[in-house]
Amino acid sequence: MPASGPFLNSIRVDNSERIDSWRKVVQNTHFATGSSSSSGSVQSYPSLLTPYQTAHPLPDYSTMSPNERFYPRPPPSYHTLPGYERQSENVPLLSNADSERYPKPAQNTTSTPVFVAKYSLSIILILIVVLALETYYIYATKDRQKHDGEEHERQRGMIQWGSLQKDKEPCISYGTARYQAYLEYIPSSWDAYTACKETPMNIHGREVLPTECRHIGSEMVGIWIIDFDEPSCKPWWRDTKDHGCTSRQSGIHRYEAHLEGYLEPNEYKVYWAEMCNTTPQAMFGHTYKSPTECAYWPKIGVYGFWDVPDEHCR
Repeated sequence: MPASGPFLNSIRVDNSERIDSWRKVVQNTHFATGSSSSSGSVQSYPSLLTPYQTAHPLPDYSTMSPNERFYPRPPPSYHTLPGYERQSENVPLLSNADSERYPKPAQNTTSTPVFVAKYSLSIILILIVVLALETYYIYATKDRQKHDGEEHERQRGMIQWGSLQKDKEPCISYGTARYQAYLEYIPSSWDAYTACKETPMNIHGREVLPTECRHIGSEMVGIWIIDFDEPSCKPWWRDTKDHGCTSRQSGIHRYEAHLEGYLEPNEYKVYWAEMCNTTPQAMFGHTYKSPTECAYWPKIGVYGFWDVPDEHCR
């Protein structure tokens, strides 16, 4: 049989009161702000809602039209919510327990002007250091070059030439002679060819660098081509002869002269053609730098021929 009587009725009363109290607690949790109910019959409980939910309670769907219920308006942007900035500043996003568990990252409290000032100062210091190093390098390089130049000149002064000698046939053209000399001493740090090219020789009172340097065996020889103060290499023309017109209506008159002061009788020299072609001749108020032709006859010598334009030969 089912239970009945006063005991069962008391149980029903207790259950009804307990259900009513729970219902009121749930309603208070969703809609209350943590204070006592307006009726004053329900005990206050701590609010479980966030500050935003407390300020914006859930809508009452019983008073809404079907369109408002099933097609709600889009939520407003947080930028347009009243008091958002104040709320975000005053209300922590994390609880104390969460703050301890997830500490906030360290924030750079340095302001922008201070950062720019420090950054600019660092750049200025770096530029000063770079400029100082560059200045030191430039002065060190100049000092090293000066020292090397002085040492180079000191060693150059130690280089010695042997006696200057003329070739067996010194005159190679009009007023030009050829000389040579051997290097007698070269510093160990010098190259023989460099020492030859950079060391002058005093010739006729002038310091003259070699025109050419040659290795002859194990020795270095310097060669000079001197075109000043060489009277022995300046022959002249004499015994000029007139051969008349070369042919009828040619317009050319031929002259001949003997080269003196260069070859002795029965003598032959290699540079006779160069001497003939570079020895000038003055005739009829005009100076000819070279003959038209040159010829050499043994036992006679060198002769030059000039073909001069002449209107009388036409």
